[in-house]
Amino acid sequence: MSNEDILSEVPVAGDLFKSYQLTPEVIASGYTFTSANKAVIQNLISAYAHDHMQLTFDPAAPELVAIQQATIRGAIDALSYLLSADESLTKR
Repeated sequence: MSNEDILSEVPVAGDLFKSYQLTPEVIASGYTFTSANKAVIQNLISAYAHDHMQLTFDPAAPELVAIQQATIRGAIDALSYLLSADESLTKR
């Protein structure tokens, strides 16, 4: 299957085990974002950070806030990784 064929497939959300064999050029292209993409990603990070600040501890369910914090932290880390990958490629 060529890279064009691979890129014409639309990844399905939730298909955790689907992966693609990509050339280095396609990988670099996939990690290069437009200014609008970067702004949207940063806005998502900001929204998650605000959500994190709004969490409240419930003594009746102490594990709940820990789970919420971990979920939010994971989302922030994943989005930050994407911005970092874009930055490292554009510095080359």
